[in-house]
Amino acid sequence: MGRDPHALFDPEENEKELERLFFRDLTINILIDKARENHDINSDRKLAEFMGLKNSAVSYWRNGKSWPTDDNIVKLAELAEIDPEHVLIELAIWRSEGPAKAVWMEIEKRLLQAAAVLVGLIILTAPDAAHAASFAAGQIANKVTYALDTVYIMENMICYLYTMH
Repeated sequence: MGRDPHALFDPEENEKELERLFFRDLTINILIDKARENHDINSDRKLAEFMGLKNSAVSYWRNGKSWPTDDNIVKLAELAEIDPEHVLIELAIWRSEGPAKAVWMEIEKRLLQAAAVLVGLIILTAPDAAHAASFAAGQIANKVTYALDTVYIMENMICYLYTMH
């Protein structure tokens, strides 16, 4: 007999998994180190050269003297093999202060919540819940925006499946 799909959806565990997937504790230094590690680059200066930037650019980011531009953070995220959409939101949080920082943090929180809803919808509507959970987690890890666009599609699909029963 198959597993109960409702038993697979534990909101607390799901939130922990989403935080892990979205690098909740991501810092610019972690991002720089991950990019260097992925491409066997042994210094910040060489990473800057690899990215086509001034030699001191990456060092300035690491030491908090400046923040990367949006285009440079996308390049760095791709080198680190971390979702650029998520990293752009993190950059906005890192650069912001006061009320703007709180708004960006709320945007990030809502994206995570929407992703959790998506996982729940896929698990609850899929015939093979274990496969659905794996698929949903993979989609969320790869592209938050794709997952959010999928929510609309899933809503329509759920309505369609409901009318078939």
